[in-house]
Amino acid sequence: MAVFSMYVLGGAWSPWLAGPISDALGGGADGLKGALLIICIGGVLAFFCFLRGSRSYPSDLDKVKDTILESEK
Repeated sequence: MAVFSMYVLGGAWSPWLAGPISDALGGGADGLKGALLIICIGGVLAFFCFLRGSRSYPSDLDKVKDTILESEK
């Protein structure tokens, strides 16, 4: 699920977003550098989301450890 979310929320559309941001910042190498720095903010936000989710993971795992999936029957 994490890999799917990574591509849907960032990996699929960020290259298309980098071009217009780069052009708005003046284009060329400096515009592209600025665009990539702006897009990296999304990665930092994702880090904090994963960090917050990891705090509840052990208790969530304890809640479902005895659950049997349909495919395991």
